[in-house]
Amino acid sequence: MANLLWARTKLRSSPVIGVLCWQYKQASSSISIGALRAFYLSVHPDFFAQHPNIQKVNESSLKRLNSYLGAIQCSKQTVNLQPTKVTFYFRKDKNVNDFKKVNFTLRSHDLLTNIEHILTSCDLSVSHLSDMSKGPSRERPLEQRYRKSHGGQAWWGRTESKDDLRTEKSALEVGLRQWLRKNISTINQRQLDSRSVTESNTTIKNAICLNTDIAEIIWCSPWQHSSEQGVLRNFVRMCNQHRENVQYLSGKRLVFTDETLATADRSVCLNVGDVPQQWMQFLSNCHSTYTVQYQDANTLDIEISKRFGNIKVIRPKVRMSRFREHNLISINEYLSIVSLIWSKVKSCAPETGFFKPESLSDLEITFSRTQNLSDENIGVLPNGRLRVMHTCDPVDLMNFISQNKAELQERNNLNASAKNRSQQLMEICREKLHLLSITKDFDVDHEKMTMCCERLLRNATEFALLNGLELRITLDYFSVFDQGQFCIPWDWKI
Repeated sequence: MANLLWARTKLRSSPVIGVLCWQYKQASSSISIGALRAFYLSVHPDFFAQHPNIQKVNESSLKRLNSYLGAIQCSKQTVNLQPTKVTFYFRKDKNVNDFKKVNFTLRSHDLLTNIEHILTSCDLSVSHLSDMSKGPSRERPLEQRYRKSHGGQAWWGRTESKDDLRTEKSALEVGLRQWLRKNISTINQRQLDSRSVTESNTTIKNAICLNTDIAEIIWCSPWQHSSEQGVLRNFVRMCNQHRENVQYLSGKRLVFTDETLATADRSVCLNVGDVPQQWMQFLSNCHSTYTVQYQDANTLDIEISKRFGNIKVIRPKVRMSRFREHNLISINEYLSIVSLIWSKVKSCAPETGFFKPESLSDLEITFSRTQNLSDENIGVLPNGRLRVMHTCDPVDLMNFISQNKAELQERNNLNASAKNRSQQLMEICREKLHLLSITKDFDVDHEKMTMCCERLLRNATEFALLNGLELRITLDYFSVFDQGQFCIPWDWKI
């Protein structure tokens, strides 16, 4: 047994190395347990025995988190370590069954950086980490390494490679033109190197959709596109061996991401870190598990809409970005949200509703669960859509709509006009700058996209190097993805 354990560590060169690694793991484990004490006391599954669904989520996520932290305690195990997304539920009040859901992704190979990321994601104190951080230099926090900060500093990087393209010069000092000239050879090389993989991935996706009647396949993971091909091939093998289990996907959108669930908008998400056996088990139970839930949710959407002048109920959609963490809402969670809202509406709204039929049919509304106590019960998104929390009083919502109806309708109309304008400008940019493609992250609204495209067109003569590139407009970061896609913030400086 001792020889077997020794072989597994792959540390045969020197017994001293093995001892040091063991001592380091013991010290690191002690550090992480002490530093994360408040976190463990907040999410431990034993404290949620009366809520089995939440207990199951926390237990699964805690195992993945501990496994990730355990892997980085000895650097030999981080070579193939992949980003790990976890979800936890917290009690907002010890005496109330009201929970807060938190999602975050572990990416760093540094123990203290991960501990800090866990605590800050959960709004827990990090003051006790100050003494621990003294000593060897640590990795920069994720936001500083990959995002443009509000303080004027700009960091450029990418998650996929060790030889990232980051710089510590400010965006105003460097500018898009200089940064593009400096990195164009790397961009072109990555695009050339990945072309065959990208084309192969597209071919595999098209073949899967043709043979299974899946509406669309989307890759939404920080893993490289070379990893995407392995995941797709695993899925193809599962389809060939267990075709009956993928029948549920017919007509639906399939998303490969960091979580496995059926979403509120009828997409099906599969975790890229899972094995086909886990996908198969999930898909085999989908029809019996979710069909009734979707029907119930549809019924409640319709009933709520009738009480509010046939306003359009828009479910939260899966949004695509490789750098953004996603608050995916499952059909289970969405049904819980609309059930709470409907119970309040039914108790106070007349049978004929708060508004005349069809009087609000040109407006849109979406429902969410409150994440923080500071969240407003009623908000308006940039596109004019109402965003309503599950804790909202229906009478307050009625009053808000009555007072702001004209403004909501105007903003909705302006958004439709801005969408058409931005799409037209994107096509003009693609043609005039000779781009292979131009796209945007979901959090870049149409107004920002319009402003970005207009500035690109005004300075078209400055950017001949964009010829043949895949350009993506982002909210606040520069990057070059592994397949050579070039990302710039919407408010870039020349």
